[in-house]
Amino acid sequence: MFPADGAGPSPSRRATTDDVGLLETALWTVEIIGRFDAASELRAAALVTLNDVDGSLACFHAARLLSDAHEMSGEPAVTAARLLTMREQLLPLYGLVANGGGRPEVRAECLRGLTGLPVSLVNRLLEQYRNENEATVVVGLFDLVLRHPSRSEFAGFVASFLDRTQSIDVYRFVVNSIVASRDPVLIALLRRADGPGETSPKGMVLREGLALMKPPP
Repeated sequence: MFPADGAGPSPSRRATTDDVGLLETALWTVEIIGRFDAASELRAAALVTLNDVDGSLACFHAARLLSDAHEMSGEPAVTAARLLTMREQLLPLYGLVANGGGRPEVRAECLRGLTGLPVSLVNRLLEQYRNENEATVVVGLFDLVLRHPSRSEFAGFVASFLDRTQSIDVYRFVVNSIVASRDPVLIALLRRADGPGETSPKGMVLREGLALMKPPP
């Protein structure tokens, strides 16, 4: 951890290149107490700080830390995934999800960071995760699908999911995300004549979601 004698970067100043050595020490620090690693949040904080000083070096550490997830918080792997997304370093993110690795919250964060992935590879991921039951991962997958520049090309997958899912919470998330996207192809999926009945749980979610759409001025 950061030395108690004040040798680490203080809250009153920004880190500089002089602090890189100390930050890297923090990034390699492990402190096992019982069966938990008490230094996981430290590594996450050090990664964010290092990114402000040396983004390239931080990306190398982030790629390593993708496999380093505390079982309660997912840190520092979740922070690593977000940093790599911000830096548009997609290869480590894709490698993790394509191999099905990482804790659910880490896979979800990696998936939502892949909006720059080629359509052909997104389609492969959709097939791979088609029967995913972990809600956290499903939400990350739909963040990818619905924020992708070519999202309308995945309409078939979206329609199939809306028909199949038994989770009303996830269904509501997807419906509201589609409404927010304003994508006409995906909005049309919510207005299908063969959709759920108006009084069914899904039908009520659809009505609530579509009601959020304001008519054009």
